[in-house]
Amino acid sequence: MITLHRGEVVNLANPALRFLGQSQGQLVGAQSLAFRILDVTSEANENAGGVQIYPSSGLHTVDLSADAINADPNNAQGGGDYVARWTVPSDAKVGRYQIEWTYVLTVPASSTFTSVNTEPAPQGTFRKTFEVLATHVAQPLPRYSLVADFREQIGCGCEDVSDRRLLQVLALASAMVERVTGRYFEERPAFLRFGGTSNRKLLLVDPIVAVSSVAIDTQPTQQGDLAIELDLLRIFNRHLSQRMCQHDDRNNPKIEFVHSDDLYGVRFVPFRGISLRSLAFPIGVQNIHVRGYFGFTEYDGSPWGETPLLIQHVTRLIAMRELPKLGNRDEREDAQWRWRVTSDKAKDVSVDMADPRKWGEWFGDPEIDSILASFVRPPAIGAV
Repeated sequence: MITLHRGEVVNLANPALRFLGQSQGQLVGAQSLAFRILDVTSEANENAGGVQIYPSSGLHTVDLSADAINADPNNAQGGGDYVARWTVPSDAKVGRYQIEWTYVLTVPASSTFTSVNTEPAPQGTFRKTFEVLATHVAQPLPRYSLVADFREQIGCGCEDVSDRRLLQVLALASAMVERVTGRYFEERPAFLRFGGTSNRKLLLVDPIVAVSSVAIDTQPTQQGDLAIELDLLRIFNRHLSQRMCQHDDRNNPKIEFVHSDDLYGVRFVPFRGISLRSLAFPIGVQNIHVRGYFGFTEYDGSPWGETPLLIQHVTRLIAMRELPKLGNRDEREDAQWRWRVTSDKAKDVSVDMADPRKWGEWFGDPEIDSILASFVRPPAIGAV
């Protein structure tokens, strides 16, 4: 979740507000990209659809060259990752804001098939919510909830709790979520290395957001010297193509070579006398290099998705248990064991409690454990 502070400068050195161009699992550049910042700090502003504060009118156009973050030299498309340059006003209101992106992505022309790609360029408009705090506070990561959302859920009585304290407990709760589930729930850049098995499929570990490049070691001394055109691969990240329950590739992330048997009805001209049927990931030890963005995100209208709402909710539930300080044992016990109360008599102060959690239960609280259980990484078969 994105948290800024008054006076903070967002630029290439601090790309807090960034855009990822993703189409069919590939990290692709943009033909055009623009944004605007909206104030939704109050209920009235939110109901009105937001009050634009930057630019004063219209949209700010992103410079696709100067504002591009290209950390992958093997990405043939170039770009795909852009920053929204903006300086938070020194008198900005504290609370939620939204950045509205308007984009048109490029469609890479296929060098494999005789006909060019005739699909329309992906385009659209969507919003991402972030928040602004009054002063700079060290932000421990990860963090799957905004401070503003947490304060709203706590309600009255949290006015004296500092932003620093709330950020700490949210980071602690987020770390617990990652530890229990074995996943992370935001898009993160990664450089992964796998061993080929002489198979057309390559099973990955984390759900795919966008792949920027795939390369193969041809010799032990050559690291990723053979780049693979992404058009030759099928990238399994269909959970980000639309809001759907079927074809959810988050539990089965992989990339796969397209073979000629998959192309019935499509005229294909082999290059250099090599058939698609012969394409496979060669046997080796960590000889396959995959770069891109990965993470268990949920479709929200953007090309790269968002932290699932249930993960945001369970993070706040855990953070609420950790909000009382360690020295305040009464409040901590009340927050962490309230779920065990099965009956409570007001007059004679008779309280019946359920059995404490058993081995294998994470928190003992059925609401928290049931949510986390649905996001736990499935057991891996074999080794990568």
